[in-house]
Amino acid sequence: MKRINGRALVLACLVIPAVIATTLTGTKQKVHAQALNEPRSRKEVRLQGELEVIYEDSHPGGRLLYFLNTDGKKLPVHFAGNPPTTLRTGMRVDVSGVQVGDTLELNSGDSLTQSAGAHAGRKTYDCQ
Repeated sequence: MKRINGRALVLACLVIPAVIATTLTGTKQKVHAQALNEPRSRKEVRLQGELEVIYEDSHPGGRLLYFLNTDGKKLPVHFAGNPPTTLRTGMRVDVSGVQVGDTLELNSGDSLTQSAGAHAGRKTYDCQ
């Protein structure tokens, strides 16, 4: 058996993991690219459900995320323009738009209306 000197051993320890990582990363990128290129089902939908609004805080700023809970599913909602500022968690809403995969894409706030007879949202209490 041939002995390896210290430098060759250190080099082997550095190079071999890098080659493995590069190979795995390349495979992961190919799988991701295939997923992006696959045609996703697009269909016009009209749904009713309960709205969920979540504030995600991050640096340098936060954002509001919208979800529609309907038929046991939680579907992300994306607006083409600015969403209405009156949306609250717990609102019962009717939605009309395009469903792409599991995501609802709405043209504007007009695509989402509060259901008839629905409450305006969960009660909140202010500390005084």
